[in-house]
Formats: sequence, C-alpha cells, structure tokens
Amino acid sequence: MTVTSWVVGFVIAVLFAVLSYLYYYVAIAVLAGTVGYAIGASAWGLIGNEQGVIAFALGIVVGLIFAVAVLALNVPRYLVIVLTGLGGAAAIIAGWFIRASMVCSCGVSFVVGVSVCGTDQSRTLPLGGCHIGSVRSVTGMTRRDEET
Repeated sequence: MTVTSWVVGFVIAVLFAVLSYLYYYVAIAVLAGTVGYAIGASAWGLIGNEQGVIAFALGIVVGLIFAVAVLALNVPRYLVIVLTGLGGAAAIIAGWFIRASMVCSCGVSFVVGVSVCGTDQSRTLPLGGCHIGSVRSVTGMTRRDEET
C-alpha cells in the first residue's frame, strides 16, 4: 500500500459521496415533479376537458412548482414518507380487489390501467402508482353481486 493508493481511494470516495448526495436531491426533485405533473394534468381532466396541450403545459408548470417547493422547503423526507404510504395503500387496495374478484390479477400493472373482470371500461382509478380498475365497473360489479 502506497500513499498514492490512499489518496486515489480517498478522492474517489469523496467524489462518490458528493455524487450520491446530489443524485438524492435530483431524485427527490424528479419525484416531486412527477407528483406535481400528475396532479396538474389530472386537475385539467377533472373539470371535463380532454388531455392535450393545455393539460401537458399545466402538468409541467405544477410539476416544476412541486419540485422547487419540495427542495426549497427542505421536506424530501416527508415526500418520501407520504408517497411510500400511498403506494402501500394502493397495493393493499389492489390486493383486496383481486381477492374479492373485482379486478383480474392478470390486469394489474404499474404502467397500464387495470381492466375489471368481465368489463372493458377504459376509465381507471389511479391509486399511488397502481391503477386498480374502473370506478363505474367496480360499483356495477358490486350491485350485480348483490342481485344474485
């Protein structure tokens, strides 16, 4: 072991420590921006308008506001806590719907919306990162189960 190996090891360790610190805040900013985009674009859809350029622009603006706010207010830990809780809740609800045969397990995806068993509705209910079925179809299946 030479002094050079110690110096090179120390420099590389400091470099990776700085990069991991910076990447953490970049990851938190991207996460907050993603949540803000989803809220902004969905808010435009809630008032009855189709997805389009305005929804995209609104999502980008709200996403940037969320990303800057989370970093400026220094609350990344709370963002991670809240989103982890929402993701766990979505997994529990999806599991319950699958167990109750309200959602086909073959349709569960974290990318694409879920088709409810026996239906081909296109509207999905997003919970966390998991889409777990159509609101109209889920309520319709509940009524159909009560009738039998």
